[in-house]
Amino acid sequence: MTTIVTRAGKGSPLTNNEVDTNFTNLNDAKIETLTSNNGSIVITGTGSTRNLSITGSTAGGGGASVSYYLNGSVNQGTLGGNTYYEMSRDPIFGAGTDFTIAADGYIAQFITDAADPSLLNIPAGNWTMEMYFSASAAGGTPAFYLELYKYNGTTFTLIASGSTNPEGITGGTSTDLYITSLGVPQTTLAVTDRLAIRVYVIHSGRTITLHTENSNLCQIITTFSTGLNALNGLTAQVQGFAVGTAGTDFNISSVTDVHTFNLPSASSSVRGALTSADWTTFNGKVTSVSGTSPVASSGGTTPAISLASGYGDTQNPYASKTANNFLAAPNGSAGVPTFRAIVAADIPTLNQNTTGTASNVTGVVAVANGGTGLSSTPTNGQLNIGNGTGFTRAALTAGSGISVTNGAGSISIANTGVTSLTAGTGISVSAGTGGVTISNTSTGATITDDTTTNATRYVLFDDVTSGTLTAVNTSSSKLFFNPSTGTLTSTVHTTNSDERLKENWTELPSDFLINLAQVKHGVFSRIDSGNREPGVTAQSLLSTLPEAVVEGADGYLSVNYGAAALVSAIELAKVVEELRAEVALLKAKLGE
Repeated sequence: MTTIVTRAGKGSPLTNNEVDTNFTNLNDAKIETLTSNNGSIVITGTGSTRNLSITGSTAGGGGASVSYYLNGSVNQGTLGGNTYYEMSRDPIFGAGTDFTIAADGYIAQFITDAADPSLLNIPAGNWTMEMYFSASAAGGTPAFYLELYKYNGTTFTLIASGSTNPEGITGGTSTDLYITSLGVPQTTLAVTDRLAIRVYVIHSGRTITLHTENSNLCQIITTFSTGLNALNGLTAQVQGFAVGTAGTDFNISSVTDVHTFNLPSASSSVRGALTSADWTTFNGKVTSVSGTSPVASSGGTTPAISLASGYGDTQNPYASKTANNFLAAPNGSAGVPTFRAIVAADIPTLNQNTTGTASNVTGVVAVANGGTGLSSTPTNGQLNIGNGTGFTRAALTAGSGISVTNGAGSISIANTGVTSLTAGTGISVSAGTGGVTISNTSTGATITDDTTTNATRYVLFDDVTSGTLTAVNTSSSKLFFNPSTGTLTSTVHTTNSDERLKENWTELPSDFLINLAQVKHGVFSRIDSGNREPGVTAQSLLSTLPEAVVEGADGYLSVNYGAAALVSAIELAKVVEELRAEVALLKAKLGE
């Protein structure tokens, strides 16, 4: 204890020596370390400056410890074959809920709500358990202990157990508060994991009662903190910061428990910090531009550049000039160029005749230069014919009934065989001066949309699937069609039904026949033909057997009557067989 000199009442003031002594005593007795249950708060330094730091498990996060309450009145359901009750951060004050057991084993189990605690790890340290118990009679050595589990939605995994050091229940029939601790190791969690507490009892021949809620709030004090729960998506209780240069712009990368502030080095494609090397380059930028004759500069960082004086109009070559003038030296002498009119002396003599024909060209002119690439003289009637890389000289050759006469500078082609052309079916021939015209007069077959003719029409078939059509076949009695009624008649109609062509079989639903009986059916008149026909509506069959209903390109529905009828008949046959078996059984019972 520190001794402080004082004066009673309104006595004389303290002397200087007494004041100095009081300050010395207070400095010697200053607090250097504050110790808590979960760690230490350390004060270091001297003089007017002190540093505060937190060590031990308290450093796991800011704020107070998180507490859970065992709410026995809230049933969380059956998990793993056992009933669990609520372990919540919010206590329930009510009539109270008790659990009783007269044997060794767990008396009750509690689990947190879904998404609680929503953390990635449990900091290591002691969890304090405050429980309320009573026994049916005094004496004996009844005791209790707790176990902590994590639950991932499927499996309970043990984290810590107090089975080796149970806490005695010593208050007999009185409801007393019992406090015990459970050493919990650092444990990794999934963010969706829940926590569970199992309360075990050693009954020692007595009935043990666990009291919860109301004035008996069973409390679990954890190593979790109520401080910051998430930072940039990270939920670790201890998080740190780092500096990096990754990326193409400033960014923060948060992984596990570290937030990295990335500031990359700037470049042509990256926005970031200016490096020292780049700074040196930028700092050495041009500060002034000077000119060397004949270029003149006004100097400074934004100079005006021009040709030095004495260079005539070239100082401003883009200003407006007289029409048809050009930049040239003086006519007939050296000097400073100016913009002036063109004179005859400015045009040199070309190596060609100005009158008459062009001078002779000797040698072979290549194709690339506009020539033929040939050096020989063509004979009568020869033509220059391109061959892909150059030219080849060749004459026309006469064919059957044609004559070719090659002359000097001319070619005559004459007909020596065909004297006339005769038009055939679908072809017209007309002769005129200098030519013959051959035309196709056939218009081909006409297609008509016929829905009214009450007559027999026949379906056409060919005997090939590709190539040229050579023949068309039909049947007058086996397959034909009536446009007015839409009736297609065939002697036999079959559908491919080989099991090798089918897969993914499914049974019809058990209520198929019940629903089939509801399908709209009977005899009706067709709107498009007026005919009276038996049948069903595709819409009413759609919900019972949709696979037998097909929608056409025109939006109308059609029914596969054959398949629908056969499937329905088989289902009815199955029912008939079942009824036949039942009748036989009834007859047997009646002794028939």
